[in-house]
Amino acid sequence: MMKPPLRLLGILALLLTRTLVPCLAETPLVPVTMQLDWKPNVQFAGILVALEKGYYREAGLDVRVQPVDQEMKVVESVVQGTNWIGCSESGVLLGARANGAPIKAVGTMLQGSPFCLMSLAEKGIRKPSDLRGHTLGVHPDANLALDIVLHSGRVPRSAMRCIDVEHSIQPLISGQVDVLMGYVIDEAVALQTAGHTLNILRGHEHGYVAYSQVYFTSEQLLARDPALIARFLHASHRGWAETARDPEAAVRLVTGKYLPGIDVEYQRRSLAEILKLAQLEAGPGSYGTMNRRTWKKMVKVFNQSGILQRPVTAAEMTDFRFQPQTGRAPR
Repeated sequence: MMKPPLRLLGILALLLTRTLVPCLAETPLVPVTMQLDWKPNVQFAGILVALEKGYYREAGLDVRVQPVDQEMKVVESVVQGTNWIGCSESGVLLGARANGAPIKAVGTMLQGSPFCLMSLAEKGIRKPSDLRGHTLGVHPDANLALDIVLHSGRVPRSAMRCIDVEHSIQPLISGQVDVLMGYVIDEAVALQTAGHTLNILRGHEHGYVAYSQVYFTSEQLLARDPALIARFLHASHRGWAETARDPEAAVRLVTGKYLPGIDVEYQRRSLAEILKLAQLEAGPGSYGTMNRRTWKKMVKVFNQSGILQRPVTAAEMTDFRFQPQTGRAPR
């Protein structure tokens, strides 16, 4: 009896293996929840693009993106969850850490705060000293940022009229205020999209040192599975790099899948500002990078402000093991 050729035996063995044990070649994906601190708009384009392109799955992760809930319990959700990573403002995280939350920052989406002071161009307000004699619309949760900007221009609050206003562009449009605090990626974009020409005092250009959309997680996850965090961040940075390469595709993804019916031009302009801030400190392509000196400056300002329950150190607030590196993806 003629023996079958060795090549045929090999093919038969391969087919049999694939038929009987299809699961052996597949590694189960690890579930991860990414807790946003707002709804999924272009502010999180890099994460949404990474999810859409399959970058997280390539990293062995099954990522679920969780929008913020009505109670805004971002930090609490991350601390209480299993394999949860979140993002929030650096000031929010410092406040939570001071109150005992076992969290650490591991990277940042925006290397500068989008906080700004906006005025209509005809007012001629181009620098902090020009604020004298004007009415300023204030959000109480941003008083520290405002005080820092005013200090940089040596302008006392008594030199202007400050009134509390809602989070809306209407006080500026109606003339209730001459200057409105807000975000360059949000209210400023809304005003410009509506056809208004603005003068914008950007906080990061006038002394307000802060990171925004900071990646953070629990100390428990950091101790238990640092490789998971490394893989998640690497995939996220890939998502931001792809967003910068094709921002129009990112806008289409957000407005088509996550926020259908939202103003496309608003999202387009917002993303342009976001991509500037995403590379502001460390330069082109530096997605996710944060700096020890910057954290020390932030911590010093917040400690001196008296708004923290106790002093916090930069070392207890941060973990720099996951800074982006060129070369291979983390294992």
